[in-house]
Amino acid sequence: MAWLQKIAKGWRVCRRTGGRGSKVIPGPVHASKAVAASELRALQQQDLALAPLHRGAVLTLDQLVDRWLASRVRDRHASDLYVTKSSKALKDLIKVKGWQSIGDVMPDQLGGLGVGVLRLMRAVLRHGDLLGQRIDRRALAVKPPPPPEWPESELLTDRQVDQLIARATAWSPADGVLAHMLATYGHRPESLASATVGDVDLVAGRFELSVKS
Repeated sequence: MAWLQKIAKGWRVCRRTGGRGSKVIPGPVHASKAVAASELRALQQQDLALAPLHRGAVLTLDQLVDRWLASRVRDRHASDLYVTKSSKALKDLIKVKGWQSIGDVMPDQLGGLGVGVLRLMRAVLRHGDLLGQRIDRRALAVKPPPPPEWPESELLTDRQVDQLIARATAWSPADGVLAHMLATYGHRPESLASATVGDVDLVAGRFELSVKS
């Protein structure tokens, strides 16, 4: 249970966890009542999402997504950014596919999804299974499509890779531009390995690779 409390410096959200006689837990102080009210609504939605289900109750997919994310927050496995982005990705998918309940999710509809949203959807399905919702278990075994393979003729030769590394090191021997670039932008080894001739300008001493996110 949660409620708004007016104090001298503004507003805060208080909540009581547990049954009768449990302690009141005050939240942070907000100067704006609207901000505190927004926090209150978020807590109420989270409590609603975690409320026990009646036996035989069937959830919509939107409700199941909310429950799954609320459980992730409760177990401290999700940040606010993760919840926001995951909720948008999943609910956009549900809207596009026209799914209503968890029974609408068929394995063949998951085959073309990207790796990230497929993992999210499988996690939601597993959570639904734990809550007693009927799922098609074949959907849990769906794998993401394999990454496209570059034609061998387009890949850099060993000599070109050596030249590229030599040039990158020569730009700044002190800290190593190549190492600095990898640490900053998070290129994976497989990203470098799949660099093509078109990505590299050895004359200008420059190469470009796509950065995830």
